[in-house]
Amino acid sequence: MSIALAHKALDDKVSVHMIYAAGSFPGKVREVIPSEISNNYLTAFCKVRGETRVFDLEKSVFIAPDEVEAYELAELPPRIDTLHQLAAMLNPYISKEHQLELQEQSLNLINIQDGALLIGLSFAALDKNGFKKQKPWQLVSGDNSYSHFSKFSNAANRFQDLFLDNYKAPVTYQFELDFMATMRANWKPRAIAGKNLICAPIKDGKGNQILTTSHWAYHVKYGHREALKIEYLERMENKKAVMRWVQGLFLSFKQGDLFESNSGETSIQVTYAMEMGWDTDTDSMYEGIVTFDFYTVSAKAKWLKGSSFSLTQMEFLELLITGKVEKKPLVTAP
Repeated sequence: MSIALAHKALDDKVSVHMIYAAGSFPGKVREVIPSEISNNYLTAFCKVRGETRVFDLEKSVFIAPDEVEAYELAELPPRIDTLHQLAAMLNPYISKEHQLELQEQSLNLINIQDGALLIGLSFAALDKNGFKKQKPWQLVSGDNSYSHFSKFSNAANRFQDLFLDNYKAPVTYQFELDFMATMRANWKPRAIAGKNLICAPIKDGKGNQILTTSHWAYHVKYGHREALKIEYLERMENKKAVMRWVQGLFLSFKQGDLFESNSGETSIQVTYAMEMGWDTDTDSMYEGIVTFDFYTVSAKAKWLKGSSFSLTQMEFLELLITGKVEKKPLVTAP
């Protein structure tokens, strides 16, 4: 892990593996070919980016050849298989000036003020002569820049790189809060689940199923998708049956559900719950109940029971996302 590995690679005119704690791939293994080391900076051709980059040596860790595989296994990125999943990965970082337009076979990043296309990714099965395209995924960036990809994963990764390099905003919960407002606006009897998701199921680098909720205040895991009413169901599209992840409009957190905060300092245990559902007597949505206890970690690393609260299902989801609760506790911690 010494900088000596970079100097040796420079002298031998060979590549070296490194982890850079900045840029578009923080914490991930990349292979570079050094061309200069000067004033605490490394100039090198990055094989991940396909171009020469300048790296701050104070943010760089160099890896011996026999250690590369272990680092790569630990740092594999989540696998993005669909446009919906790509959109879900980017939604937390969308600024107020930009908007993601998601359709069945395209995803576009738009400047809201003038409607300009900043990044566009689309699928075209056939070319102008009606033959199947060998590289059907087209990525457009700027006025004239475009690329074609045979694999969606490669196109999605490039879209993500362009977004992170040029348009990424600080993470917010605005997408989730707007999504919840849309859920409320669409409440009705026998409401049909939609294709837009508050978070997407994807696979991490090791093939484990996860949800795109890593920026939420509490860990909401793949096993909680039923509570979020995220289901994998058959849908008819263009007169064909296809399997799609869909999002229902009511929640069903249950007794026993346990959520740990990202900080690791608090946890939430649900002690009583009633799911949401349409109330025919009042012709409105019954928002359910979630009663829960807070737990905190003591100096001796033991969990101590704190205050108890009762919220609606929707209020409880907002707590998991933002970490904030506005209501007064039912029982105050001793």
